[in-house]
Amino acid sequence: DTTPVTASKTVKDLIKEYGWTQNTTKQTFKLDDIVTVKINGGSNTGKAYNGDHIRIYATDTPAGTMTISVAAGYELVSIKVTTQTGTYAYLYVDGTNTDICNKTVEVDGSSVVLKSVKNGSNGKQIRVTAIEVVYQNVG
Repeated sequence: DTTPVTASKTVKDLIKEYGWTQNTTKQTFKLDDIVTVKINGGSNTGKAYNGDHIRIYATDTPAGTMTISVAAGYELVSIKVTTQTGTYAYLYVDGTNTDICNKTVEVDGSSVVLKSVKNGSNGKQIRVTAIEVVYQNVG
C-alpha cells in the first residue's frame, strides 16, 4: 500500500514526551514508528525554550542541521517545518538555497538534510515549533 501517511508533532508535545530542558541539545527523536528526526550542530543547537520551541543556530560551529529519515522500505514525500517568524535565519534542503520554513516542500529518498543559514545582520537562529512529514511505502 503506497498511500501517503502523515506524521506530525508539535515541539510542545515533543518537549513533554522527551523531557527536554534548555540544556538539551542535539536531539534525536521519532514522530512515529517510521520517521526519525536528528538535530545536530554546535553547543546551542536544539535548546528548548518556553516549552514550545527548539532553537537551531545558524551561527553555531558547526551550524545547526535537521536530518529527517524514514525506515527501510519507505520514502519521503514532503516535509513541513513550522517556525516562529522574526528570528532571521532559515532552513534549506541540502543542495539548494531556498528558505523552506513554514512551507510544504516535496522531497524524495529515505533521508533529507536541512541546513541552517544566517539571514541578514541579526540572523542567528530558527525557532522550530512543529514538524510534519509525509511518507509512503516504497511498494
